[in-house]
Amino acid sequence: MADDEISIDFSKLFKKKSKKKNSEHEKTDEKETDGESRQKSSRDDENISINFGSMFAWMKKYWHIIALIMIIVFVIHMRDQATTAPITDKWASDTYSNYLQNQIVNQINTQNPNLPSQQKQLLAEQQLQQILKNDKDAIDEQIKVLSSQYKDAISYQYNGKRYIFLGDIDSYFWLRFARNIVDHGNICDEIKNGVCYDNLANAPLGRPDVPNIHPYMIATTYKVAQFFGQDIPLMHAAMITPTIVAIFVVIAAFFVGLLLVGKLGGVITALLISSNVMYVQRSLGSDNDIYTLLFPLIILAFLFWGINAKSIKQKIAGAALSGLFVGFFKFAWEHGWWNIFVMILYSFIIYLGFVAVQQIFIHKNIKAVLQNKNFKMTVMILVVFYVAGLVGYMMVGSITNAGVEGYVDAPLGPLQFAKFQKAAVNMNMWPNVITTVAEFNPLALSRIPQQLFPSAYFGNISQLDADKKANMLNYLFLLGIIGILLVMSEAIQTKSRNKWILPISAIIALVFALPRMMQQVPVFMYLFLLGVVSFSYLAFIIFRKIKIDEDKQHHIFTGIILTLWFLATLYATTKGVRFALIVVPSISIAIGCCIELIYKKVIELFSDSYEGKSILSIKAVLIIILLLIPVGAAMDSYKVSESFIPNYNAAWDTALGNIKDNSQEDAIVNSWWDFGHWFKYRTERGVTLDGATQNGPQLHWLGKLLMTDDEKVSRGILRMLDCGANTAFDIVVNTTEDVPVAVDIINEIIVEDDTEKVREILSEYGISEYDIGRILENSHCDAPENFLITSNDMISKAGVWAHFGSWNFYKAEIAQMNLVGMSRDEIVQNLTSRKYRNMTENEIDKMYNELSRLTSDEAVNAWIAPWPSFYGDSTCVRSGEEFTCDNGIVFNIDAKDCSVNTSNGMLHPTKCSYVDGNEIVIKEYQDNLLMLDGREIGAMLWPQSDNVWTLSFMHPNLVGSMFIRLYWMQGHGLKSFDKFDEQRSPLGSVIYTWKVDWEGKSENSVYGTSEDAS
Repeated sequence: MADDEISIDFSKLFKKKSKKKNSEHEKTDEKETDGESRQKSSRDDENISINFGSMFAWMKKYWHIIALIMIIVFVIHMRDQATTAPITDKWASDTYSNYLQNQIVNQINTQNPNLPSQQKQLLAEQQLQQILKNDKDAIDEQIKVLSSQYKDAISYQYNGKRYIFLGDIDSYFWLRFARNIVDHGNICDEIKNGVCYDNLANAPLGRPDVPNIHPYMIATTYKVAQFFGQDIPLMHAAMITPTIVAIFVVIAAFFVGLLLVGKLGGVITALLISSNVMYVQRSLGSDNDIYTLLFPLIILAFLFWGINAKSIKQKIAGAALSGLFVGFFKFAWEHGWWNIFVMILYSFIIYLGFVAVQQIFIHKNIKAVLQNKNFKMTVMILVVFYVAGLVGYMMVGSITNAGVEGYVDAPLGPLQFAKFQKAAVNMNMWPNVITTVAEFNPLALSRIPQQLFPSAYFGNISQLDADKKANMLNYLFLLGIIGILLVMSEAIQTKSRNKWILPISAIIALVFALPRMMQQVPVFMYLFLLGVVSFSYLAFIIFRKIKIDEDKQHHIFTGIILTLWFLATLYATTKGVRFALIVVPSISIAIGCCIELIYKKVIELFSDSYEGKSILSIKAVLIIILLLIPVGAAMDSYKVSESFIPNYNAAWDTALGNIKDNSQEDAIVNSWWDFGHWFKYRTERGVTLDGATQNGPQLHWLGKLLMTDDEKVSRGILRMLDCGANTAFDIVVNTTEDVPVAVDIINEIIVEDDTEKVREILSEYGISEYDIGRILENSHCDAPENFLITSNDMISKAGVWAHFGSWNFYKAEIAQMNLVGMSRDEIVQNLTSRKYRNMTENEIDKMYNELSRLTSDEAVNAWIAPWPSFYGDSTCVRSGEEFTCDNGIVFNIDAKDCSVNTSNGMLHPTKCSYVDGNEIVIKEYQDNLLMLDGREIGAMLWPQSDNVWTLSFMHPNLVGSMFIRLYWMQGHGLKSFDKFDEQRSPLGSVIYTWKVDWEGKSENSVYGTSEDAS
């Protein structure tokens, strides 16, 4: 057909319905015209083989399947970014551009020093662009080389191919178990008396562990790849496993939305959930967080299918499958599996209560409740669901050794969770690591929307900080609340009610989505009011005695589930940032429902005026517009994936590999607990603490060995930990029945190498000879090899490890007593009656009064122990007998004095440490103290060269600390630590590995003799 013959009449695209008053003549003319047009069209198109009509009909029918496939393709592509790390290309480009620009700026400054700075910048930019244009090929090649170097730093080689390292920390916990499965069929290092053991955790004791679905999924991915001839490393199999699971998340989310409201709702729900920023961030590694979305969605999909089904067999099948997956969820999330189960149970109870009250109001007869078909059917579904859940739980329990009581007690889970708090002190008086885990930081209600949908605001918000975003309306969160209200009201909607339900719901939702509302109303009150508004539809139905059509009954039940789940997960998120992930499904489903229901209402309005192809065109345009709403959220996630860089890198891999290759099998690796899973996986050696055991007493000992300025204390702690973890303390406290005293005893004996002296000390406390022998076995054994790692990340974490290392057990004891509700008199009586200490009532009163003035767990934590941190470095240059530092501190070599001249006279840091030959001298000042923002400070100096020293400001508790001496001072003067390895990465990682010399005979003289240092 010629181009000039093609024409589209847009006036017919939105053609209105024909009026009845049209004359018969007009109808006849139309028929004749249509007939001629059809004949002409037939003649023109007779050679066209494609039947576009059939194709469009097929697309109209299956557009949602096409959209679903496109979402799956997008998810695969998005997550694949993490396996190639494209961000290194941008790094290389930026690095090289900055290098060229600096060169140009230096040249301009040399040639034209008097030019105004603005003019210099403009000139530099012009020259840079000219160079980039003229030398494009050469520059591109340099950028390519630099990018390759960056990639080498975050990748490893396997069979001649490079792979990006697995991300985050916990991924390596599961990866090690997956390796065990591939090697010998289960996750266990060893099975002791029928119990699965992780022998490398809580070294040297090991710990029982519970099987989980995730390592089995990783191992299955690996084996399937091998079966199909794809020889990939197990680490890469772990990296792509979340992508495989993500595909099932997309499908399950789609069916939940489809079964709730329709095709568009299913597509929107699938896109929002699968591309949520929180979800993508937490699953680009290979942790088991992915299942916290997958299982609830599968459970709801089967349950909604059963509820919507017409036949009893399908209803039973849906309820049974849903219940089974509730039980299976335990295998994926040991501690939080019950959240969706409990929400469904509570929803059944509320719905049955609603039906019962409704029937009583209508029939004035309680018998009508038991005779009601809907009531009886719901009870049947509930029973099937509960029993099937128990069966699934028992099936999993046969693997995980979980008792049935865990399933029976699950409905009480929310009550236990509501008591969750980041108390400063554990019940055993040892510090609570949860107080320092960022994932458990509470999240203000008003910040939840930006956590879930970072860019879902009107206008450009890329430059706004979190506080400003918290004061802006998040439109996706708003749509979620509207969706909650609309789903609940769907069962009672008629043409007459449709006119007011949507606008009223939108106004109510707007009120609840306003940042001011979320900021000023207490959390419980906010959730209560939102629940009351949502459930008011139930009261409306009851008091108006509205009969619900049978095919709409399920909207009430599903509305209850969605509302209850949304409210519960919102509350959970306020208890800790990590729980924001579990609100993703409920809010995304609610948004999908909102968009679908609004779409239906808009089409309903247009259908009164348009018909046929016109209404079809309106539907198509509206669907396209509505599908654009979640696109921003998807792009946020794409950027996250595109920028993915693993924490673990080649420097760490080499450092840990060197330990594995040059150590005995019973060697133990120590450091702060964060990277314990890395250490276990790569070195195949034991660790004191890791991310699964971090909330133990060893937390204090690890912090103290890094913070102490006494090398003997540090070595003594390491020996005790390597001999028996915290067992020595456990034996001591069983006799003394006094935790602070037992800690003092341990501190006294670990610095003694003479075991006879240790026996004398322990005997003074009435400890039996038998127990003394056991204590020595666990504190003064012939310790295995120990490797202590100090790395650059520990600098910023100093406030945490030094806090736990500074733990005051006497204050912690009073805080613990106060926490359990003991009165002042009870505390005094308890502490003054202790056998092994003489505390006066005045001493106790002083601490009790200090504690009683504190109003938060954070304040109690800081009262028990400070948060010592590093405050920054300064360069000091020698002039005669003085080193003068950039920050004003002057160190006099002869007087060995640190001071700074201020308007308030000559002031001193509280502690000042300096190198004197092979010794580190710590000088303390009592008067005329230098303060930094109201805080006392310490200073530590060490040589970089003869005439240049470095001074570091820090909390006084850190002055002379073992961490500084090992990390910054290269072990200078230490006798118990030999440098074993040093690794550096172009990405900034600096890793020193030290091997402990238990005899203390090492020689570490980094700065020479006393004369050389002075």
